[in-house]
Amino acid sequence: MSDIMKHYEVLTNFLGNVLSDNYEIALLDLREGKRCITAIANGQNSGRTVGAPLTDLALKIIKEGIWKKEPYLLNYSGLTKDKRPLISSTFFIKEGQELLGMLCLNVDTQIYQQLCQSILKLGGLSIDSPSSKFIDLPVEHTETFTNDIGDIIASAMPDYIMENRIPADRLTQDEKISIVKQLNEKGVFMIKGAVSEAALKLNCSDATIYRYLSKISKQEQKKLIDI
Repeated sequence: MSDIMKHYEVLTNFLGNVLSDNYEIALLDLREGKRCITAIANGQNSGRTVGAPLTDLALKIIKEGIWKKEPYLLNYSGLTKDKRPLISSTFFIKEGQELLGMLCLNVDTQIYQQLCQSILKLGGLSIDSPSSKFIDLPVEHTETFTNDIGDIIASAMPDYIMENRIPADRLTQDEKISIVKQLNEKGVFMIKGAVSEAALKLNCSDATIYRYLSKISKQEQKKLIDI
């Protein structure tokens, strides 16, 4: 039996050769044991490589079941680790009621903006002129690209922890459990290595994170029973 994701790996490389260098094509394999980028072309645009973790948006798509309602998402905003904007689109690879993966296309538009700026200057205009504004992208979906699981964990941490730079050894057990619960709700622990990374940031062991997750699961089950 052929592996459909192998065909998409070939398609990823094909599109990378057909399109210009500012088009990044990334294949996310969402099956158990993988859940990472398994093929990427022109990865210099986001700085990611094969093995890079799922993005915040990919986790949201899975957790909220967005893929069940749409065949794809088009033209939403992406942001690289060094804060460069990309325009992104994602195609959902499905098999029945299962989401196998995502084929993502991310476009670095800086070259086009620079070209537009040069053309507008010929007419005495600028890219910020009211008459030359670009069409605004929808803000319902945004995505942050990174090659580091730690960045995904950090972006999902509660704002008050990050903004106040509260050290992990000052957090109470209840606060740590609350943080683990929020990370779990965002689907962070679907990423391979996320438990160890969360343990590092919360200054505890992997076993402690698993214990917190077990406690959270039991609390959720009790709520369902009480209802």
